[in-house]
Amino acid sequence: MAVEPAPAMRARIAADLPDVDVLDGVAEVIPLRDGEVDAVVVGETFHWFDPSVALTEIARVLRPGGGLAMLWNTSTWTIETTQWLRDFQRVVAHHKAEAGEYPSGQGRWRDEFEHSHEFEDLEHTEFSHTQIMSPRDLLARVASWSWIANLEETERQVVLDEVAALIEAQEEIAIPYRTDLYLTRRIRPD
Repeated sequence: MAVEPAPAMRARIAADLPDVDVLDGVAEVIPLRDGEVDAVVVGETFHWFDPSVALTEIARVLRPGGGLAMLWNTSTWTIETTQWLRDFQRVVAHHKAEAGEYPSGQGRWRDEFEHSHEFEDLEHTEFSHTQIMSPRDLLARVASWSWIANLEETERQVVLDEVAALIEAQEEIAIPYRTDLYLTRRIRPD
């Protein structure tokens, strides 16, 4: 099952994954019963949550001993590699800066785990991989970034048109990533 606050994303999940129950909700108010799930997986979003409220709610829906996994992918490509990538950064980077810091950005979300008595210590691992994609797929990825998706529609379209022009000559695009994975378990009561 998936919990998603955005109607458009719920519709997309339902269309692409018809066997998945898609629930309207947020991490701070999860529409599930106490102890209903064995695991919670949070992809690329925990830094947006109110961490103290979300951790309490995640602990509530997890069975004792249930797992919590959080992951983030960070591209490790450098702008020194190609001219189009330098131009790409010029087009998109200031929009990310203008969007401001994530509510629990700069890793401050981790601090809440130190105060939680409901979870074991976080374990961290990272690994590298490369994703090969077409220019069309990269454009879809850029359009999905919150700091692009939330722009006013005409400004968003200008950015996407500029990115499309930059990458149209590319046959395929290889993006190296580092994936940070954080794992913990809900503490079992004594």
